[in-house]
Amino acid sequence: MIDVVDSIYSHLDLDEIVTGIYVDLHKVFDTVNHHILLYKLYNYGVRGSVFSWFKAYLTNRQQFVSVSNAESKKNTIACGVLQGSVLGPLLFIIYVNDIQHVVPNCAIKLFADDINIFYITVHCTGLFRMLR
Repeated sequence: MIDVVDSIYSHLDLDEIVTGIYVDLHKVFDTVNHHILLYKLYNYGVRGSVFSWFKAYLTNRQQFVSVSNAESKKNTIACGVLQGSVLGPLLFIIYVNDIQHVVPNCAIKLFADDINIFYITVHCTGLFRMLR
């Protein structure tokens, strides 16, 4: 947070406009696409038996609901990592780590499942000095 506030004040001192978009992603761990995650792991250099382990861990996962003695049918899931696991948060960070390349000319700050996007408009000709 200190970095974000310092960056905003630094741009305002240069008479620049800072526009912030704050996104709180709900159920973000459920949105991780396994195919994309495996692609990113491979591109980050995860290869061989370790890559095979991750592939086996992520593919053909099934889930079902059980209430009392009744169970739903099993469904194969293609998205999601276990939030309560040790690997879940790490895999999510790997999944979103390159998001700053998706939105050009913006500064992006990640805080767990929150994404803050800042767009800076250069040289506002003293607009903020007049308003101060």
